[in-house]
Amino acid sequence: QDPDEDRSILLTAGARDIMGAAEHEALALKRSELLPPERIAWIAAARAKVAAGGVLVSEHKVGAGPAAGRTLRVKRLSFEDRAGRKRMLTVAEDVTDLREASLALQAALDEAEQANRAKTAFLATMSHEIRTPLNGVLGMVQAMEREPLPKTQRRRLEIVRQSGEALVAIVNDA
Repeated sequence: QDPDEDRSILLTAGARDIMGAAEHEALALKRSELLPPERIAWIAAARAKVAAGGVLVSEHKVGAGPAAGRTLRVKRLSFEDRAGRKRMLTVAEDVTDLREASLALQAALDEAEQANRAKTAFLATMSHEIRTPLNGVLGMVQAMEREPLPKTQRRRLEIVRQSGEALVAIVNDA
């Protein structure tokens, strides 16, 4: 095993910030000195998978240090350096804010869907509650239209029927 295999050879400013170490300190440390044992085992498994080819993408919460609690999306791929040694390129980006925004968006979507279901149920109930007495009114109008009525009352009854039919159309469209 290459003695440098467990060491980083280049770190970005962001990586140093996450580790809370200066570049020379971070580069001097092995990953096994920076990470908890379960992460070391995971990295060994990831290294074997990446060495077989392809890109491995995962997300992890940072457990300690200045970035504790932040969520990182980590992408790893294998390559050979100029000396022919197998290396692993790891690119991590902080996706905490993206994750939080995504969760907030999902919560807002869930709330909007719940409000829409409540609105639909309300409209269905109101439609039924309005339609029932309205049908009674229109039934009485039809019965009265069959009777002899003075001209003024017949015009008024026609207005009641037209208004009732307009209301039925509105309720049916809702």
